[in-house]
Amino acid sequence: MNIPSINELEQELLEYNKLCMYGHIGIEKKRKIQESLQPIVLHIPAEKTEKILCREWKERIREKRNIPLGLNTMKDIVKFLLSEGETVFIDELQNAENVNPDFIMALKEYIHSFKDAKVIVTCSNIAEAKNILKSRKGGRSWEFDKILLLSEPSHKEIFGIMKNLGYNLKDSFIMWGVFGGHLKYYRLLEKSKSSVIDLVKFSFFATPYPLVSEVELMLKEKLGKEYRNYFSVLEAISKGKRTLGEIAYYVGVRNTTVSKYVSSLVNEHMLVHAEKDVFGKGNRRYFISDNLVDFWFHFVWKNISKYETEEVEFSENEFDKYIERKFKETMKKDIERELDKGEKVGFIWHESDSEGKFLFVKRDRWNITLYDVMWGNPKVGDINERLEKLKKIGRQIMQQRKIKIVLYQLLINKPPYLFYSLWPESSDAPDDTRRSPVFIMFGGSTS
Repeated sequence: MNIPSINELEQELLEYNKLCMYGHIGIEKKRKIQESLQPIVLHIPAEKTEKILCREWKERIREKRNIPLGLNTMKDIVKFLLSEGETVFIDELQNAENVNPDFIMALKEYIHSFKDAKVIVTCSNIAEAKNILKSRKGGRSWEFDKILLLSEPSHKEIFGIMKNLGYNLKDSFIMWGVFGGHLKYYRLLEKSKSSVIDLVKFSFFATPYPLVSEVELMLKEKLGKEYRNYFSVLEAISKGKRTLGEIAYYVGVRNTTVSKYVSSLVNEHMLVHAEKDVFGKGNRRYFISDNLVDFWFHFVWKNISKYETEEVEFSENEFDKYIERKFKETMKKDIERELDKGEKVGFIWHESDSEGKFLFVKRDRWNITLYDVMWGNPKVGDINERLEKLKKIGRQIMQQRKIKIVLYQLLINKPPYLFYSLWPESSDAPDDTRRSPVFIMFGGSTS
């Protein structure tokens, strides 16, 4: 189950005693757990020994209550707290595999034994969380009241955050396109009081490039020992290699080999998702789901050697093209939420697709709406040129349906898009409608 908002998460925390959450947790959700429940927080870092960790746990516990001497293991400390009726928040349980794997099996038993205790468990690594949850070591399954898979915030939520910070819709799309739903970077923006584009440049394009290594370490920890193979697949996708065949050819391995890693990125790590042609044609194509990861591979990983020599430069043109693609993906999701019965939204791929160029369409039995976006402040000539290309594609896919073309533009305080209707040749539309298209501006303020 996905929890789309902090407020809904609070309801879950109050309703259930035994709760496990994994996925896109983030600092904001962890803060909500602490604010709502005032628990004793037991964080498990992967790098520390059990002795050092238990010493830190006991120091933290003594800030809230007394704890007897002689409790020198993770199991002893948690068992004592639950027997005392304390609310316990165990953060990053998957790291116990590195500290003391027996603790996980013991916790499973404690959750069974202490029926009335309140225990919140979090795991940020999706693949490891799934392995822990499906394990039946000790002959017992987990007895959580509820298990929640947490998704990252949507752009709509991010826009709300940005608006509260005093930034506009365009700023929110840039932050969303670069940092996705990783909320700690929005707090960094709030503290820095800088422009969004200055934050991006400072983080990735100006020495000492503070977020370059941070994202790399995060990915290595998430992907484990085989991170090199996963990096190769993610690099291929970031370069527009969308099908298994394209990815395998780019990486230099067989389809059967690369499919293992693609499947894991989709189903276990949830860093990649697959899309099919809206008409059900052709192979599935793969996209990086996490915007921060997508940005990092698109701009950082391909230039990693230049970071060593400090030769990295910010390309405004390349950056705008990347944000335009993210704008397109967001528009698709927005339209997807407003579908009527019988309508479907999906992608189509057209000629010259080597860079992963794509459009998305909404269709029913008789109508097709073909969507594209333009970022920035395009000139009238650029708009007309893009529309001519869209009309050509529309004629190729119309299949006796009525075609409507929608081109989105992010123009603050101006209509956000325009459209052109194209009828099949067999329709009863007047000839002059087909020969002389009329562009109609409509919509309202987007600020």
